[in-house]
Amino acid sequence: MINISIPVAGVIDEIILAERTLKEKLCRTIFSDLVAATPSDTGRARASWNMDDTGSESELPPGNYAYPQMPNVPKSDNVFIYNTAEYIVFLNNGHSQQAPSMFIELAVENAVGRVNGL
Repeated sequence: MINISIPVAGVIDEIILAERTLKEKLCRTIFSDLVAATPSDTGRARASWNMDDTGSESELPPGNYAYPQMPNVPKSDNVFIYNTAEYIVFLNNGHSQQAPSMFIELAVENAVGRVNGL
């Protein structure tokens, strides 16, 4: 008889850490790609990207819109990346010369492909 001892707890911890790292990398990549791909006239649509675990939408007040800072990736299983600009759908449908139609889907697809290639 051969007895083999496998430290399962350590392996599971490593898998959980790897999953968390991959989730954070994917969320950060998608967020930054969406921001970069968003057409910008006043900067409002670009500044309206958010990432959290609630998906609670709050409009940005009119003003001088700054390039959004990278938010923290939520620890929960649910991560929402969303844009609160009321006209983001029109931009995504091609109403801007600065970005192709469906730029949101393209940005997400490209980000996922790059992270999968790591």
